[in-house]
Amino acid sequence: MIIELIKKLFTKNDKAINTVKENIDKRDNSFIRVEDNENHVIIEISKDMPMNEFLSRASCIDNYKIPMRMFLRQNEWIAGQKLHIMTREDAKYMISNRNKNIRISQSKTNDINIEETVIDIDKITSRYKITRYIHSLDHSTISTKWYPLKNDTMSVFSLDKKEALEYAKELLKDLEELDLTGITSIDQLYNHLNLVMEYRYFPVISDEEITLSWPCRFGETDINNKKYEFFEILLNDTNEVIGTISYDYQTSSGFSYGGNISYNVKEQFRGNHYATKALSLLKRLLKDNKFDGDKDLYIATLPDNYPSQKVAVSNNAELVYQGNVPENDSVNYIDGVKKVNVYKIKL
Repeated sequence: MIIELIKKLFTKNDKAINTVKENIDKRDNSFIRVEDNENHVIIEISKDMPMNEFLSRASCIDNYKIPMRMFLRQNEWIAGQKLHIMTREDAKYMISNRNKNIRISQSKTNDINIEETVIDIDKITSRYKITRYIHSLDHSTISTKWYPLKNDTMSVFSLDKKEALEYAKELLKDLEELDLTGITSIDQLYNHLNLVMEYRYFPVISDEEITLSWPCRFGETDINNKKYEFFEILLNDTNEVIGTISYDYQTSSGFSYGGNISYNVKEQFRGNHYATKALSLLKRLLKDNKFDGDKDLYIATLPDNYPSQKVAVSNNAELVYQGNVPENDSVNYIDGVKKVNVYKIKL
């Protein structure tokens, strides 16, 4: 009887031990998947977890020398994600594209050190952070600088915006040569950073601070022969797209309740008179336009849109209409605008 009980006990313990072992093996194989191709490694983490749990079971990715920051979501938590590691000549790229944010790292090795640029982008707000690391050849970090630096009291750690965007442009240019199908969109990355892709840069007219540029170019390129055109407004210093401006000479009478000029500056760039300068450049462009109708510029604003009105007045515009929009006008029945101020700039 006793012998039978002992046998059952050992048998039960063996089963329990085997069950624990199977669960451990299953656990280790379920939370992380590694797909290793020649120049493209994919590491997929299937769930969020505490950092200590991740470290205890992540030995299978040690060989790839991935900085822990590439996995981090917030303090001491590893986010579920898919990390792509791509190699090309002396460069290594790591891209983590999650629901709300994307992180891209480029490391280039030379005879002296490893230079790394990291771009973090919030895809919802388009806020970004650009970090520049210098590592020794044994991967010890020598220098770290970033933009933007909150509460900038330690300038030794800061990059200025122009320098940071130069690093970003270099990284994005290299990414264009990689196959990123199903990983990320190069166009969207440029857009989040307010940068213009090289093949889409067609400058038309500039002053000391901004440039009006075509986002694409086809057909007639002589502005004097064009009745309609749309421009991006770019900062000369950083090549950032800060807004847009357009004109429309489709109506021979010139005047309309919607105007024939439209301009917009992105919120983070407002307050610097960029729209005023863009409108001034547009006036220079249209001075010799060959349109047969009324070539004067008409700017329609809502009655309480004082910033837009200030842009018009700063360019010598005069108020020529203030009142209701007729019910049968598209500005009313399509756009829902009931009252407007219309300003005129005589060319």
